[in-house]
Amino acid sequence: MPTERQINSFIAIAESGSFLKASEKCFITSTAILQQMNLLEAELGFTLFVRSHKGAMLTEAGEYYYHQIKKVREQIEVITQTARNIAKNQPIHIRMGYITGHAAQMAIEVSQQISMKYPHIQFDLKQTALKEALQEIEMKLLDCCLMPEVSIHEKMESKTVRQCPLWVGLSSDLEIAKKEKIKLSDLQNQKIILPKKGTFLSTDEVEKRLVSHQIPYTKIEITDHIETEIACIKEKACRISSIFVAGSKLVYRPLDEDIYFNLQLIYLKENRKLMKFIL
Repeated sequence: MPTERQINSFIAIAESGSFLKASEKCFITSTAILQQMNLLEAELGFTLFVRSHKGAMLTEAGEYYYHQIKKVREQIEVITQTARNIAKNQPIHIRMGYITGHAAQMAIEVSQQISMKYPHIQFDLKQTALKEALQEIEMKLLDCCLMPEVSIHEKMESKTVRQCPLWVGLSSDLEIAKKEKIKLSDLQNQKIILPKKGTFLSTDEVEKRLVSHQIPYTKIEITDHIETEIACIKEKACRISSIFVAGSKLVYRPLDEDIYFNLQLIYLKENRKLMKFIL
């Protein structure tokens, strides 16, 4: 079995592309790190790097080994930290925010599943608004947030946890409300409430296809949920949404197109190890 020192050296070389830089990072000589890799390759039975005067480049097998062994190392770190907390009887708290709709149910499901698997992990769930969520993550008031796919700060990462359909909310007075599913072509000459461009990739795609398919429509741009419902009823408009709102005065029909929105877990890159419990 490869030793921890060999694995650490291998990852350092893979990420720096240089035996010399990796040796400096690992605080050993370049001769020693080269010997470690020779022994590791002999034990594994395949070549990890292509060596040249330009540095060290991973082979195809080395590339696969790098990604897999890094995941294993991160899992070991998570398991070790969990064991330490169990030994000290110290729970790990994860502050998870969520946006109403799909994210609310998903947050409950995730927290219950993880808590059953890791009894010492406790979730503090908080409902938050879309505009505030990213700020709360950046200010470290939340460790992560389940929300629709949005543009994020470079300090953050996002992972898709579920792909969800889009819905069309509309007044029951409209003729198309009688349909079981709504196609984009059904929205011809309708008033359509869409979020501001750049808010969600999924609704941006809807707008893009309406234009490319030359489907005439009138766009109404409203962000407030209550105002949106009022406008749908008053203006007899359609609302494109990622959320099926239970108890709404609107009729909701699935959008019969291959357009989905991704429910994502968003967090700071520095919280990557903590997120291993969830992802």
